[in-house]
Amino acid sequence: MEKKFILTDKFIKLASGKKLFQIKCVKSFKYAKEGDFGGYVEKESNLSHEGDAWVHDDALVFGDAQVYGNAQVYDNAKVYDDAEVYGDAKLHGNVRVYGYAEVYDKAQMYGNAQVYDDAKVYDGAQIYGNAQVYGRADVYGGAYIYGNAQVYDNADVYDGAQIYGNAQVYGYAEVHEEAQIYGCAKVYDRANIHCNTEVYGDANIYGEAWVYGYVSIYENAHVYGNAHIYGNVDVYGNAHIYGYTTVCGKIIICENAHVYDAEIDDNELVHCPTWIRGNAEIKDNESHCGFNLSGPFISHIHAYRTKKNEVEITCEDFRGNMEEFEKEVEETYSGKISKEECIRIIEDIKTKIM
Repeated sequence: MEKKFILTDKFIKLASGKKLFQIKCVKSFKYAKEGDFGGYVEKESNLSHEGDAWVHDDALVFGDAQVYGNAQVYDNAKVYDDAEVYGDAKLHGNVRVYGYAEVYDKAQMYGNAQVYDDAKVYDGAQIYGNAQVYGRADVYGGAYIYGNAQVYDNADVYDGAQIYGNAQVYGYAEVHEEAQIYGCAKVYDRANIHCNTEVYGDANIYGEAWVYGYVSIYENAHVYGNAHIYGNVDVYGNAHIYGYTTVCGKIIICENAHVYDAEIDDNELVHCPTWIRGNAEIKDNESHCGFNLSGPFISHIHAYRTKKNEVEITCEDFRGNMEEFEKEVEETYSGKISKEECIRIIEDIKTKIM
């Protein structure tokens, strides 16, 4: 095998006492010409003589780390311990890859990002800013991890998902299909987030929860247990959704509402969403009921029990008890909801949840 570089006499000494030697190209190839100087390695085995891999600028590769294939290490990047950088990967800035980590395919790292332990970053993923990927985490499929975000343990992030801000994804969680986790949000345990979902603020998704579709979960909301949320659902405030709950359709759950072991399905709604808010406590399918209306103005009315075991009704911006609902129909919704329809709805509520 013909060598493409040699170790020169110029070296730097690390705090540990190790000497790293500047490399010099002795055979022109894609990323260096004969006579060009590169970065620093501890030994020849740190950089492959095959392929177009190269260590540029003031970058350092040492320990038993390996850079090979067509990988490029630039600027002040460091690769060390038993880490491997290969394929068409590119490292820029002050990034660190160490432990038994692997960065490969067309993955890119820049800024002050770090990948370490047994983590793997590949398949066009980008890690930058002050982001960290570690443990046995896998980041791939064009995913983006940036800001101060952390992905660790056995988490998987892929298919264009973005984790940023101060967000954390860990445990055995999966985030994929262009989902976004940001702010101070946390996704962990075996939670699965995908299909354009946004989780942000101080929201927490955990347990065996699945969240997908155009769902937004934010502020201090918690979704956990075996909950499944999909469609166009918004969950925020201090709302909690948990147990074996399914929520789908055009639904807003907010304030201090708790929903558990229930099914709320309003996928046929076109105009107004279902609102569940205040101190609602929907603990099963006997604790709430909804009514789709035929008129073009108001498409849905929902009734549920609160933590005080009272019945609350929501309709557009209205929230109140049955007496207040009757009054609201006369004063505000006259012409939109008939008196007869209002009476029918109240009688149905009494039958179903009272």
